[in-house]
Amino acid sequence: MKLNYSFILFPTSTPGIKTIYEIQTLGNKVISRKSLGIRIQEKNWDKSKKRVKSKEPESIHINKILQEKEEQHTIEKDTLSNLASENCCSLKYMEMELERGRLDGTKKISTYNKYITVLNSLRKSVAEKMGTKYLPFSKLKNLDTIRQITLGLNTGYRRNGKPKNPKVIFNYLSVFKSFVDHWNRYSGTQYPVNTSTFFNFVRKTQPKKLAPVITSEQIHQLENYIPPKKRDRSYRPQILARNTFLFQYYAAGIRFIDAITLTNKMIKEDKLVIPIRKTSDFISAPFYYPMIHCMKDYFPEIYRSVIDEVKLGGLSLDANSIQQLFRLERLDFANLTHKDLCEVILRVAEEQSERELTRQLKQIKNRLEGEIISVFFQRLRALPERFIFPHLDFCDFRDSLENQTSFSKDQEYFIHRARTRHNGSLKRISENLGIEGLTGHVPRHTLANHLAYSGHSEEEIRQVLGHSNIKTTKIYLRERHGFSGSHEIMKRFLEGKV
Repeated sequence: MKLNYSFILFPTSTPGIKTIYEIQTLGNKVISRKSLGIRIQEKNWDKSKKRVKSKEPESIHINKILQEKEEQHTIEKDTLSNLASENCCSLKYMEMELERGRLDGTKKISTYNKYITVLNSLRKSVAEKMGTKYLPFSKLKNLDTIRQITLGLNTGYRRNGKPKNPKVIFNYLSVFKSFVDHWNRYSGTQYPVNTSTFFNFVRKTQPKKLAPVITSEQIHQLENYIPPKKRDRSYRPQILARNTFLFQYYAAGIRFIDAITLTNKMIKEDKLVIPIRKTSDFISAPFYYPMIHCMKDYFPEIYRSVIDEVKLGGLSLDANSIQQLFRLERLDFANLTHKDLCEVILRVAEEQSERELTRQLKQIKNRLEGEIISVFFQRLRALPERFIFPHLDFCDFRDSLENQTSFSKDQEYFIHRARTRHNGSLKRISENLGIEGLTGHVPRHTLANHLAYSGHSEEEIRQVLGHSNIKTTKIYLRERHGFSGSHEIMKRFLEGKV
C-alpha cells in the first residue's frame, strides 16, 4: 500500500470556521494527523486542490506553508525509502549513518557525540538561514546554499554570543563533507554533489596559533607547585590535576583519557603497558622515579613503607661505589634511606673538593631510586584492580575494561565530566603560576617539542607518542610548534661559526 499525505479540515467551535490538519493514510487507515493551527472559512477551501482559495485573507501565505509541508513530506519519504534520490535529506542521511555506526560499533561513542554536535549546529544553521529543517542533496549543488550554511555556522550559540572560530567552521564542514562524499560513493546516484565547494566561504586568512607548550623550567615549577589555600575546596582537585599532568608528561605524553583509565594491572615487571584508546594500540613507558611523586597521594601506605624499607644496604654495589662510600666517616651507609642519602649528597656537594664523590653518590642514588620504583610498582600491581588516578569510579568501567569493549554513552559522559573538571583545575594552576594555556593535552605537545629540540628524529617521536601516521607527528612538530628543518640547519651553521 502507498503512504499518502494530504490536508483535511476539522470543525471548530465557531460555525463556518475550520482548522487545517495534515494527515497521513495507508490505504483506508489513518497513520497520523496533526493540526497546523491555521483556521479558515470552510467555503474558502478547495477540496480537489487541497489549497485555500484566493478569497481567504492570507491565502498566499497559507498555501506557501501547505506547499512546504508537502515538499518536506516528499523529502522524508525519499530519505527513508530511496537514499539515491536527490530529494533525500542530507541531514537525515547523516543522522542515520551516525546511528548505524554507533550501533555496529564502527563509530566510537566519543566520535558519535562530537558528530551529533556538528549535526545539531548544521540543523540550526539550515533552520535559521533557510527556514526549514530539511536539506536535500540537490540543494547542495547551489553555491548560495553553501554560503547560507556557512553564515549560519558562524553564528555563536554559546552564552557569550561570539562567532565561531573559522577553523571550527572548517572542521564542521569537513565532517559534513565526509557524509556527503559517503552518499556520493554508496548511494549509486548519477548526480553526485561537488563537495569541493564546501569551503568556498570559510575565511582562509587565519592567524596560525602555536599549540601551548611549556618549558623544562615550567615543568619544575609544576613539580613544586602547592595550591595557595589548603582549606579551599579547589586544593585537592588542583593537586590531582598537577599530578595527572606531570604523569602524562613522564609516561610518553599519553592522552588524558589514557591516563585516567590506567589501572594498576597495566603495570608490568619493568614498564607500564598503556592501551591507546584512540588507535586501539599499545605503547610502553619505562618506570621513572618522579612518577611515584605523582601517585603517592593516592597510595600513601605503599609509598611510606617502600621509602622506609628500601635501604642502601639492600643494593648490590660495585667495588668503586663501595670504596667511595667508605670515604664518608661515621656513616652507617647500609641503613641509609633515600631521604638520608639525599641529605648526604647535599652536604658533600657544598665541599668544592669533593666533586667526584658527589658524582658517585648521585649514581648510587639513581640505583636506590631504581629499586624503590621496582618495589613500589610491584606492590601497587598486587592490589585489586583499580584506576591509578581517582578521576573516575572503577566500578562504572569494570565491565568495559574486563571485556575490552568500547565505552558506553554513560562512561563517555563520565570521562567528559572528568576532563572538564581537570581543565578547570589546570586553569587555576595557570593563573597561580602565570603559565598560560594549561590543558590536558599540553603534556603531549610539550613532550613532542622537548624531544624534537633534544635532537630526536620525527620517527622516534612518532613511536613515543604512538601516532599511526608520521604526518600527524609532522603537524605536532612543525605547524603547531613552529619546529622545522630550519632549526637543525641554523644550529649546524651557528656551531660552525664558533
